[in-house]
Amino acid sequence: MSIQLAYSAWWILVCLLAGLALAALLYYSRPDHNISKKLRLLLASLRGLGIAILCFLLLSPFLKLNRNQTQKPAVILLQDNSLSVGRHWAGTDSTVYLKQWQDLKKKLQADFDVTDYRFGQSLQAGGTPDFKDPITNIDEALDEATGKTALQDNVAIILASDGLFNEGADPAFRNYPFSGSLYTLALGDTTAQKDSRIAQALYNKVVNLGDRFTIKADLVATGLGNESSTFSVFHHNAGKTVFSKAVTYQGNRFTTAAEMVLDAPKSGLQHYTLTLQPVAGEINTSNNKLDVFIEVTEQKQRILIAGAAPHPDIAALKAALSVNKQNEITIKTGDELPASATGYDLIIAHQLPSVSQPAGALFNSIKQTNTSVWFITGLQSQLNLLNTVQQAAGFANVKGLSNDAFAQLNPNFSYFTLPPGSAADLAKLPPLTSPFADIKAGGGSQVLLTQKIGNVATQNPLFILQVQGNQRVGILAGEGLWRWRMHDYLQHQNYQLTNDIIQKAVQLLAAKKDQRKFRVSPSKLVFSDIEPVVLNGELYNDNNELINTAQATVTLRDSSGKAYPYDLIKTEAAYTVNTGALAPGNYTFEATTNMAGKKLNASGAFTVIHTEPELLQTTANHRLLYQLSQQYDGKIFYPSQTEQLYQAIKQNPRLKPVLKQQKESNPLIDWKWLFAILVLIFGTEWLLRKRNGLY
Repeated sequence: MSIQLAYSAWWILVCLLAGLALAALLYYSRPDHNISKKLRLLLASLRGLGIAILCFLLLSPFLKLNRNQTQKPAVILLQDNSLSVGRHWAGTDSTVYLKQWQDLKKKLQADFDVTDYRFGQSLQAGGTPDFKDPITNIDEALDEATGKTALQDNVAIILASDGLFNEGADPAFRNYPFSGSLYTLALGDTTAQKDSRIAQALYNKVVNLGDRFTIKADLVATGLGNESSTFSVFHHNAGKTVFSKAVTYQGNRFTTAAEMVLDAPKSGLQHYTLTLQPVAGEINTSNNKLDVFIEVTEQKQRILIAGAAPHPDIAALKAALSVNKQNEITIKTGDELPASATGYDLIIAHQLPSVSQPAGALFNSIKQTNTSVWFITGLQSQLNLLNTVQQAAGFANVKGLSNDAFAQLNPNFSYFTLPPGSAADLAKLPPLTSPFADIKAGGGSQVLLTQKIGNVATQNPLFILQVQGNQRVGILAGEGLWRWRMHDYLQHQNYQLTNDIIQKAVQLLAAKKDQRKFRVSPSKLVFSDIEPVVLNGELYNDNNELINTAQATVTLRDSSGKAYPYDLIKTEAAYTVNTGALAPGNYTFEATTNMAGKKLNASGAFTVIHTEPELLQTTANHRLLYQLSQQYDGKIFYPSQTEQLYQAIKQNPRLKPVLKQQKESNPLIDWKWLFAILVLIFGTEWLLRKRNGLY
């Protein structure tokens, strides 16, 4: 502890001299014979001391304190709260385990700073597990938990799980920012039960009317020996079975594929149910059925990918769009660029206009034909020229430099929705090379993605979509989509996230022009019963401008005719409503609003299907838990070994208390006891003066 000044210490002497001088001036310049010398000296001393202290406070003195604080090592408890864990226990067994878990927590709290979480689809603080979460995302739980303890090594994480997940990346292939110790508590049963299941189905979600399409189903069986079953496909729209195949299992673990080629004779949403007949003795039959929905369309979309030059992004775009056979894709770059936009539903302009390829004739044609266009900027883009050919966004203060911009999902975007967990997955994608400029969204535009530069989140748009008037425009202010696809595959072994963004953006931009003033549509045609249903609406005035001044309502009806009324919520320039998760079934909706005294209606339909992803795979995956514990300096334990787990953490040499020194600076003028001393000094002087007749 020490006292420090904002000025030189020599000023203390000046404070003392000031107190002495003022006291002498008051009590010795006019000697008073009515008081004794001792009293005079006492009064002068009190006045001089008080004045000196006041002058000293003018020097802004502050007290520096060094406080030593012992920081306990931290332990983070992550309890898997999913259905797959709960189904391994009868009620009494889960009660016994939960008591063991709570006892472990109490013992750890004596020596550690313990934080308790449970997780399913997301991480939640505290609470008693009920093992009812329908989704498991181990990756997000570990990502959030390790993010809270980055760069700390006196931290332990205990992950209690069966190792099964059905959302997020595979934790075994992740590199979490964690330097502590990860212990795993292996729950569930690794014994292969008697089970047959449809592991997955591969098919195109959109096909053309009259085409033939393929559905391929992967079938898996364990513990069924040489028993046999039947695999069939039922087409609900036609009301009949369209495929059937006998399946004979061989050995303790058996895999095969059933592939069928079907016709698309009618347009609309086609519903198929794939069924693998259960064998006697199977405990879990929830994974023997799988619903497949395929949209049959009557017309293809013609898309031109026009580039300033060949680029990996162009290949990434083509790969993502080729998944949908409805898309007819043409690629033209450099000198091959066409002069006309006629015949195309959408033009993707990659780094156009550029210095070498202004593409003036093409953009004049786009303007004349009101063809929708998606601009993707890059190092070759001429941004000042780009400002003149579109109004979806403006680029100002262009420096000719670039930034590495990470993507952040805008929660207020309402043109379409991305799957749950997309925000976290997007944040992990590699950065795009974005122009160093001030970007502002134009009228009628919505921002899907904003930029994060380094660790700084900004409001600068990264991906803008404009749905206004007769033309739709998108602007992705950055190149590097090919890196997104590579990262997507590395993390998830598929391209689903990147494909979703590209396909939904193209679906929005290339949509046929709708002449209706009031439009309401679901964010997709098929929802699961564990995700929210979202409806989006648009209202246009006579100038074809997007407005939302009028109130709008929507009524859902299930197959029994029961009505569910909702108010459509106003967004920036449109409408939306989130109904939450709905029961499985077919739903219709009718929305109404009034504009200029005229009643407007919009209607549509969607389907909600029952899904139980937690029951598709029930054999615990303890291998994953072992890999994680080995990778992060830990060890795997079982529920009967909670005492050994406690001892392992207790004896971990890295999990020791840390002595931290905190430095504090407190201004003396804020100290109340110093104010009390001054009151005492001047109060005593005043009382003595008054008692002795000095005024």
